[in-house]
Amino acid sequence: MGCRENHSTTRDRIRAEFDLVELSKRHPFLLAVDAESRVLWASESFAVRLGKDRTGSRADFLRFGDDGEQVCAERVNALRGEACRLRFECKDHHVKLKGRWYRSGEGFVLLAAPDLLKSEDMVGLDLADLSSDDHIIAMLTLRDELDASLAEARAAMRELKERVTDLYETNLELENAKVDLESEVGNHKATEQKLRSALDFQDQLLATAATAIFTVDTKRRITSVNDAFLRITGYERDDIIGLHCDFFRGQNCSERCALFGCTNKDAMICQNGAEVGFRAKGGRVLSVIKNANLLRDETDRVVGGVESFIDVTAYREACRTTESANRAKGEFVANMSHEIRTPMNGVLGMTELALQTDLTDEQREYLETVKTSAETLMKVIDDILDFSKMEAGKLHFETIDFSLCDCLADAVRALACRAHAKNLELAFRIASDLPDHLVGDPFRLRQIIVNLVGNAVKFTSAGEIVVDVEAVSRSESQVELHFRVIDSGIGIDSEKQKVIFEPFTQGDGTMTRKYGGTGLGLTVTHRLVEMLKGRIWIESEMDRGSTFHFTGIFGTSDSVVFRRTTNEIARLAGMPVLVVDDNATNRRILQELLQSWQMQPVLADSGLAALEILHRGPQEAPHFGLFLLDVMMPGMDGFELAGEIAKIDSCKTAKTVMLTSAGDIPAASAYRDMGIDLVMTKPVKHSELLDRILRLMIDPVDPAPPRRREEHAPRQAEKGLNILLAEDNIINQKVAFRLLEKQGYTVKTVENGKEALDALEEEEIDLVLMDIQMPVMDGFEAVASIRKKEEHTGDHMPIAAMTAHAMKGDRDRCFSGGMDDYISKPVDSKRLGALFARLQPLIDARTREREDQRLLTTAG
Repeated sequence: MGCRENHSTTRDRIRAEFDLVELSKRHPFLLAVDAESRVLWASESFAVRLGKDRTGSRADFLRFGDDGEQVCAERVNALRGEACRLRFECKDHHVKLKGRWYRSGEGFVLLAAPDLLKSEDMVGLDLADLSSDDHIIAMLTLRDELDASLAEARAAMRELKERVTDLYETNLELENAKVDLESEVGNHKATEQKLRSALDFQDQLLATAATAIFTVDTKRRITSVNDAFLRITGYERDDIIGLHCDFFRGQNCSERCALFGCTNKDAMICQNGAEVGFRAKGGRVLSVIKNANLLRDETDRVVGGVESFIDVTAYREACRTTESANRAKGEFVANMSHEIRTPMNGVLGMTELALQTDLTDEQREYLETVKTSAETLMKVIDDILDFSKMEAGKLHFETIDFSLCDCLADAVRALACRAHAKNLELAFRIASDLPDHLVGDPFRLRQIIVNLVGNAVKFTSAGEIVVDVEAVSRSESQVELHFRVIDSGIGIDSEKQKVIFEPFTQGDGTMTRKYGGTGLGLTVTHRLVEMLKGRIWIESEMDRGSTFHFTGIFGTSDSVVFRRTTNEIARLAGMPVLVVDDNATNRRILQELLQSWQMQPVLADSGLAALEILHRGPQEAPHFGLFLLDVMMPGMDGFELAGEIAKIDSCKTAKTVMLTSAGDIPAASAYRDMGIDLVMTKPVKHSELLDRILRLMIDPVDPAPPRRREEHAPRQAEKGLNILLAEDNIINQKVAFRLLEKQGYTVKTVENGKEALDALEEEEIDLVLMDIQMPVMDGFEAVASIRKKEEHTGDHMPIAAMTAHAMKGDRDRCFSGGMDDYISKPVDSKRLGALFARLQPLIDARTREREDQRLLTTAG
């Protein structure tokens, strides 16, 4: 009774816990057993199949697996919760089940279903033999299997998705890597393309370069050449690749060349354009200027060398040809210079000698004009002969003190005759605020003015030519001047103005035939202005005249040369002067000039206007002390006016100066009978006009004009000084003889060097003036003989070269030849005086030494 109660209690507990009835609806084969394997509850499927209720009996109708292991608590406990296979013994057959055991309190519950799909025992089994429950169980079992398969499939799907996700992420990484790789490949391709383009560009440069280039490896074998190399040397590329660079090596190649140091990275690198010989095809040796360098890789390892060169063979040959031509040209120019200077020495020397004689004012003025013109001509000839020097930039300027006014006057007066022959007014004006004494080269300035004024005279048929000078800027030590040469000539077309400063060019090619000239003057002028640190330009209109402008920089001087004392000029202050000239420019120039001397000019443009002023009476007209009259005036000329003035009582004491064109000066007795005190040629030199006015107004008794102090006045020689003159040209002998004789020297003349040596043996000579180019024995040979003899005697004869050789280098050649000084022809007394001043110490020393020897000889 107790066992039943326990059994029932256990069953109820299990049923309550598991709700066996409800479970049986889903699991038809449901069985509950206790710990002793006794059936507590069985589902209807068991009961139907067993045919009886086995509740309370042992579950021996149920076995584990195919082995038929009996169900027991230990076995069930060991397999609880795990899937297991069972065999259910029916009436005449058995059914295989699958299920799980679950622990419940003191018992176990089996949830099972027929193993229809997998049981081999079910093969051939007619489902009709099964009950409806068996059908349901079979379907449920199939569903469970399908659910399990589906769960497995889902698990597999999840795993597959995870793998797909991993694969997707991996694919993304691969895609990114692919993109990066493609980008990197693209960059590599772009870099490769750039490199290829750079190499192509380099190849094009090397192919088109005019410079020959080749490279060598570390064994100095040719690895590449450019087209210029093949063109210059005459080789083919296939003929020379692989050859050793010694194959081309010239005589001047040096071990310092980088190609020799291809294995030594410290080798000297040729980068200074060394000139060497280079052997070209056919054995020709070229003169080339080369550079060489080492070639290195990215690790700074020397991998070879590169050399570039240019062919200067033709240039060297041209240089040799040019040098030969220049030598020939130089010899021709030197000969021409010598031949021209020789007669010019006679012209200038004789003119100077004539000026030292007693002359009338007219004669003196003529000869001074001749002398000035000859000197100007000499400078022009010098420039023509030395044009090659100018082209080479070897023309040098002097730096001396000079008077601006005198320089312009000399330049303009040299052309006065030509201008007046064409009835042209020729004048110059200097701004009153300009300093008169400057430092520079007056000869070059005068040459510029002569060239420009000469051009103006040539191309002007009527009117006037004026030289005007003003200051551009000033400082304490220098002044920049602006010169204008204004004419009323034919003018120059604007297109022609661009070329007139080119050599041998005139404004119009036909002018050469009509007006003459080489066209070289403006070119020389342009170069000279540039050397004055200035510039030159032109303003011109056809048929309305031209104005040539140029500027130049000069130093200012405090020298007293050419300067009048304040006391002399002060004596003219306040003096009324009547200026009569029909040309307005001349009137303005004379007005400014007289005002600068503190005089009071009154201007009249004709003779009638002048007489009108004079007849106003003493109350209206000033008491004139000086009349400056032009000769050529319409209506009443200057001579007629002078005659009328002489009739006026108030003008009896006044002085009259007539200004006339060159060649129109009457005899002194004739113009003095007309009441004229002095006649001067236009354009007047300001200093001369001042001298003459001072002489007329201050010291009329003394006819000699006051002399200026000059910086380079000749030094008076000691009386009795013996000079030997070696000169083969008779005229030059006479010129030098007279110049020296007038200064008190005793002169002996000889015609060649041999005669000079004989004269030195026969006579006591203090100084030798030696010409260079002489027959029989030239000056250099004679001096060499004298100096050789002096090596034994200990004497030293002062010798100066006096020669027409005046080219660059001639002076140095004379000093190297043993001469003590040098003077070029043409000579004058000033330059001779300066020469003797330089040589005087030598002469005095030799005289003292000879005197000492005489005393010693006498005492002995």
